[in-house]
Amino acid sequence: MAPGDYSTSLIGNMFVYANIGNDIIKLPLSATAAAVAWGGIGDDAINGSGGSSSMYGGAGKNTITGNGSVADIFRAFTSDKSTDTITENSTVGVHQIQIYLPSTTIKAWTFKQVGNDLQGSITDGNSATYNFTVKDQYAGKPLQAIFLYSIGTAGSNGNGYLAGGDLTADYKNSALSWAFLAGTNGNNIFDMSTQTRAGARMFGNDGNDKVIAKDAVTNFFYGGAGLNNIVYPKGSTEYAITYKSAGVLNVLPSKATTADYLQNVQRLNFTDKSIAYDTTGNAGTVAKVLGAVFGKTAVTNKTFVGIGLSYVDKGMSYSDLAALALNAAGSTTPDQIVTSLWANVIGSAPSSADKAPFIQMLASGTKVGDLAVMAADTSFNTTNINLAGLAQTGIEYLPV
Repeated sequence: MAPGDYSTSLIGNMFVYANIGNDIIKLPLSATAAAVAWGGIGDDAINGSGGSSSMYGGAGKNTITGNGSVADIFRAFTSDKSTDTITENSTVGVHQIQIYLPSTTIKAWTFKQVGNDLQGSITDGNSATYNFTVKDQYAGKPLQAIFLYSIGTAGSNGNGYLAGGDLTADYKNSALSWAFLAGTNGNNIFDMSTQTRAGARMFGNDGNDKVIAKDAVTNFFYGGAGLNNIVYPKGSTEYAITYKSAGVLNVLPSKATTADYLQNVQRLNFTDKSIAYDTTGNAGTVAKVLGAVFGKTAVTNKTFVGIGLSYVDKGMSYSDLAALALNAAGSTTPDQIVTSLWANVIGSAPSSADKAPFIQMLASGTKVGDLAVMAADTSFNTTNINLAGLAQTGIEYLPV
């Protein structure tokens, strides 16, 4: 059928197809059956039916409105390089965006809360970008899911779900039960304790984000930049933690069948202890200082680690933390400082000749903390404390 106003039509199933131009398509509001609208090329306005609609704006700047009481689908192809403004008026039913890519390659993606709106951008491997805004996503008119499909690969309905360690991992198991939550660039709190759906896709973006997890749902969290925390409601023995790859963890609650998927998460917090995985960041700084100043066994002291993290997480520098640790260890004179650092890092007592150049550095104005950082950063120290292994197991600590 041609573009036009079918809003009062009693015909349920219909397919409306536009070609080139700025078209207005209004699907039957009274119908309970499914309808399809295809905008073609141009800046189109599509108004969905009262049952369910599959709406594709096509290339251009499109305004698409869903009204369905069952399921509305907003479709797009990255290759069209289009921009859609989407509004879902229905507060019942389950509604989703489907974005089709030419391959399984994603070059870049963002999902961000701006006011009450969700803004998204997907760039495929050919550098073509689809942009969209979901109006009032955070003001009572939410979409439940955003699916990414790769065209031409095996999968559901001939279209393959993107798989692996990217933002669509396990989407194929989600049905339409997810809540879709994107944070701002500030510090976000995602409180899942009241979540009744099967889980949520959460995008933290920049900032220090926190997820208050709930065992009865499955959480998928993409932390972005910042220091990101997941808070679980039980002790650590109730969860199986699996290191998948750099920055990616699976956490399986007891009696659950599906693990949480966590990406760019630095801290896991349980009722009995916490685990830090930012071994290239603050946790790594604390571990290296403890190894150099107190010896490698100090890295397993959860209280020591917690104290160190409490300082660096609030902004204390690497050098200042090292100086503070030396003072706490009772190493205050140049000889004591050099002797202690050498013994802990090298593993044997230094000779007078070994100590002499470092004592001279301190006498010449090198700061105590800077010398300790030099020792802490050596391969001798990082090997002693098994920093590479800690990246996978995390470092246990007691929060201060």
